[in-house]
Amino acid sequence: MMNLKVQFKFCEVELYLDDQRVVTRFPDGTEAYACPHDTPEYHAHAVEKTGMDDIMRYCWQHDLMHIIYAEMRGEPSVVLWRLAHDLDTETPECDAEEIGAQNLQRILQMNPPVFN
Repeated sequence: MMNLKVQFKFCEVELYLDDQRVVTRFPDGTEAYACPHDTPEYHAHAVEKTGMDDIMRYCWQHDLMHIIYAEMRGEPSVVLWRLAHDLDTETPECDAEEIGAQNLQRILQMNPPVFN
C-alpha cells in the first residue's frame, strides 16, 4: 500500500497506511507520532468529527487539522511540536489549538462547532 506525504510550511506529515500511523516531521528532525486507538471513546470521536466510524481517517484528519489550524495562524502546531519534543501538552496554548482543530474538523464535516 502507498504512503501519503504532504509538505507544509512548518512541517511535513506522512500517513503510513500499512501500519496505521501518522508521522509529523519538523525541520529540526523531531517527529510526532499518532495512531488510532480502538476504544469506544476514540470511535465516538471519529463518528462525531468525520461522520463515520473510521478511526484511521479520524486520526489522519485530526493531525492535519492541528497543522492547518496552526499554519493559518502563521506558526507550527504547538501540540504536535510539543509532542515531538517530549514536552507537556497540558497548556492553555495546546488547549486552544485542540479546540480550534476539533472545530475546524467539525466544520469541514458540516457538524456544528462546540465553543468551550
